[in-house]
Amino acid sequence: MVILGIRYTGPGGLVDIDVDHHIDYQSNGLQKLSFSVPLEHPSYPHIKEELPVECQGQRYIVKSIDEQLVHTDFVAELDLDVLRQRVFAPAFVSTTLTLSDTLMLLLADTGWYAVGADLVSIKRSIELSDSTPYDVVMHCQSVYGVTYRFDTATKSITVLKPENEQPKNLYITDQLNLRRVDMKGDTYEMVTRLYPYGKPDEETGEAMNIASVNDGVPYIEDHTYSDKVISAVWRDERYTNPQSLKDDAILRLAKLAVPNRSYELDVADLAKIDPSYSGLAIGLHDKVKLIDRRRKTIEVHQVVAYREYPNAPESNVITLSTVPLTIEGEIRGSISALDEASIQTAGKVNEIKRDLDTTVSRVEQTYTRGETDELIGSKVTQSADVLRSEIAHTYITGTELKEVKSELEQSIEHIQLSMQKTGGDNLVFGSSARLGLEDWTTDGAVMCDTSTSVYNATSAGGAFVLADEVTHTGRLSQTIKTVPGGQYAWYFRYKLQAGLQTEATVHIGGSQLELPMSDQWVERTGNFTAQDITAKVEFWVQDGILTVADITVKEGLVCTAWQQAQNEIQAGGVTVTQRGLQVDASGDPFAVKIDNQQFLVRNKDTGQDVVYLTKDQALISRLTAQDELTVRRYGQPSKALRIIPVDTGAFFVVND
Repeated sequence: MVILGIRYTGPGGLVDIDVDHHIDYQSNGLQKLSFSVPLEHPSYPHIKEELPVECQGQRYIVKSIDEQLVHTDFVAELDLDVLRQRVFAPAFVSTTLTLSDTLMLLLADTGWYAVGADLVSIKRSIELSDSTPYDVVMHCQSVYGVTYRFDTATKSITVLKPENEQPKNLYITDQLNLRRVDMKGDTYEMVTRLYPYGKPDEETGEAMNIASVNDGVPYIEDHTYSDKVISAVWRDERYTNPQSLKDDAILRLAKLAVPNRSYELDVADLAKIDPSYSGLAIGLHDKVKLIDRRRKTIEVHQVVAYREYPNAPESNVITLSTVPLTIEGEIRGSISALDEASIQTAGKVNEIKRDLDTTVSRVEQTYTRGETDELIGSKVTQSADVLRSEIAHTYITGTELKEVKSELEQSIEHIQLSMQKTGGDNLVFGSSARLGLEDWTTDGAVMCDTSTSVYNATSAGGAFVLADEVTHTGRLSQTIKTVPGGQYAWYFRYKLQAGLQTEATVHIGGSQLELPMSDQWVERTGNFTAQDITAKVEFWVQDGILTVADITVKEGLVCTAWQQAQNEIQAGGVTVTQRGLQVDASGDPFAVKIDNQQFLVRNKDTGQDVVYLTKDQALISRLTAQDELTVRRYGQPSKALRIIPVDTGAFFVVND
């Protein structure tokens, strides 16, 4: 029987060899072929890195070699190299496309094609820097909530949604096909009471709950496994119907209300040992019933990994999980666990208070949890005598308050700060729109609105307006610094004036939201896990007018209000940023700007520069010199021009 065919250059052409090997099937559709070749085997000298290998109809490429005393272990991966030939630099960017359209764009001219991509109808935007088609194809799995099955023979990518798999009449038991079982379980993220919230009301701003269809109670419970009350909140603003929200919440809670268990099983693949057992064939993503006679339970699990020994099917190994990976990423990543008391006492104060009379910038962090309602602040107060910097972390729980709070007080005569930070915790610079567009990248029509109506309606006192009646598109974007693996929360509010075919999207930290029409201000919140050292914040509109304000991204899981960026202070008419200082109070005739390039005083009534000083030149509209005026070359006191006023006029002294 031909077990493994290895193709190499030689007189025999395609050579088939029989060696020990196994195939690892991964949840993302990739496959890894591992095989061992004795050193005395005649084919051994011809097997090297990047050699094409064929097994069970799939084409692999040898990627690693580990030479031992009497044999060498080889590892090969699916041959997807054609998807790595092109490079999208500086980035691959797609805007509000379906998965089908995205894959069609990526696979063009590669010879590959997608099957079943229409299974997903949602539209998403993608931006992936310095990437290949392969990188973006794999990235689409998390963006669209799918996985793949690759076929290198037909060059096809079949799109799958593991959660849509229906349980099959497949059993695993030690009385039939189970040889060994290793079980791991935990309840770190178990939830028995779930508070589901949908889309906020446009007038009140309160999120829709399920009380109206749930006997007046805003939560559901599942005590299948435990009688304990362990609460969590789930928010999804796509829901506008309370009953639909409740139905889906019940399904989600059913998965969260039991321990998170995974099993690694040695399973005899009876279907490949004996054709009469063909009905017991097990594959990746199948939902099977595990009969545990010791615990007297029958549980449905999904196959999340599978190791196949083609030449020894009685040794196959599968990994089961009660929580499929796609569901774990979608649900567990979006739920912030709260204890029961926190639901009642959590203070959500996260606001910059604009004070026209003092230069005090106060930032309130989110969610003081546990035994206290005291607000935890991060405050910078500047006065003539002292600079005081006070920092407090998020998620303080009762007695931890004094342990995590740190203070720094230094006199103005000796300031040496170890933490150079003022303003708030916002990672987005220039978010108030009152600082202009210098921190942003724009395309199409984008303007800053600091009118009285916007000032009164927003915390930041300004807003960005994207697109207008002449230019029907607008894009506003900024790249912020993040720490890979860190948790970040975001917040903004918007209004969207509709056109004939309006589309508006928001891209924050790798996720995308589509914005519905609204004539009133709507708040949006969310969070993400950083994948890189930077993340993109982008707003885009087409055939409509999008007004967005109070844009905030900060570390943590919850953000409910705007705050300033680090090293930004806005108090009255004084603005301090990393670029410099600006004084421009409403009603004053002059404005002052100081940075590392210039010193500027401008007459706001006439628009003329009164004083303009740079390293190369100086401009003063009117100059009066008392007692004496001297003009000379730098460092040369001789040969100067002096004008000396006297009682009867003035003396001009040339070449003095």
